[in-house]
Amino acid sequence: MNYEKYLKYKTKYLDLKEILDGGDDSAKSTSQYDDAKHKSILNRWRKYYFGPENNTILMRIGVMGSGKTSSVDSYIENNLKYNPEIFTLIDLDRIITTSGEMKDEHDWVNANEKIDGYQIVDTLIRESLAKKKTFSTESTGAWVCPSRKIITLANKIGYNTIAIMPFVPFYLLKERVTLRAQKEGRAVKLEELILNLERILTKINDIIPLADEFIIVHNVVDIGKPPKLMLNVKVDYSIKNGDNFKCCNWNSYDNEINYILKLLINNESKYKGEKEENVFRLEKKFITSLLSSNKRPNY
Repeated sequence: MNYEKYLKYKTKYLDLKEILDGGDDSAKSTSQYDDAKHKSILNRWRKYYFGPENNTILMRIGVMGSGKTSSVDSYIENNLKYNPEIFTLIDLDRIITTSGEMKDEHDWVNANEKIDGYQIVDTLIRESLAKKKTFSTESTGAWVCPSRKIITLANKIGYNTIAIMPFVPFYLLKERVTLRAQKEGRAVKLEELILNLERILTKINDIIPLADEFIIVHNVVDIGKPPKLMLNVKVDYSIKNGDNFKCCNWNSYDNEINYILKLLINNESKYKGEKEENVFRLEKKFITSLLSSNKRPNY
C-alpha cells in the first residue's frame, strides 16, 4: 500500500473512531453541553432501535377486534419504549388471507386446512427461535396449550417472554369485528367470537405466571391513543427458598379497571340473549378479578 492510500484509510479510521467515541469534542467543551442528558437521550434511542438486551418473544393474546396488532404496537412504542417493528409479527391471518386459497370470505377454515397454516406458523416460530430473532406471535387465546409451548420453547434457549393481552368489551367488539372482516375479506361469526371470549376469560390465568412479564390493557381509547394499562405481572426472581407466595409481583391499575367495570355495567342491556348475557357475566368477573383488592393466586 502506497503512502497516499495509507493516509486515505487512516483518515477514514479516525473519522469513524470520532463517531464511535461520541462525536466532535469541541461541542462538549461549550457551556451548553450536558453530558448526563446526552447519555440519557442516547440510551433511550439505543433501546428504541436495538430492542431488548436479551432475545425476546412478544406474545399478543386477544380475540379478534381487540387490537392485538395496532393497539399492542402503540403500547410497545409508548409504554415499553421499543420500536414495534423490531417485533416482527408472524401473522396467521395474513398467511391464510394472502395464500390465494380462499374461495370467498367464509373460506378461511378450508384454506387453512389446505395449506396447514398452523404448521407454517409453528415452523416459522421454531426457525425464528433457532436464529435468535426478536419477534412476536398472535393468538386468540382460545387455546392455552400453543401459548404454553411457545413460552417453554423460548425459555429453553434463554429467551425472555412478554405477553400483552388487549381487552375490549363484547358489545364494542361486535362492531369492530364486522368492520375488520369487511376490510380483510374474512367473515367472522359472532358464535366464534363468543366461544373465543369464553375460553380466554376462563383460561388466561394459566398463562400469566409462565411469561417473564404479562400485561393486560384495555383498548377503549380515542383513535390514535395507546391502550391503558390495567394489570402488570412480573416474575420475581428474588424469591427466597420456601417462599410460596411471591413468585410474581402483581400491579393493578384500579382507576382503569374501574372505568371498564363501570362501562360494562352501564351497557349490560346491549348483551342480547343467553350466550351474550353469559359473556357479560364472564367479562364482569374477569375485570373485577384484576382489582388490587383481590387475593392473587399463589403461583
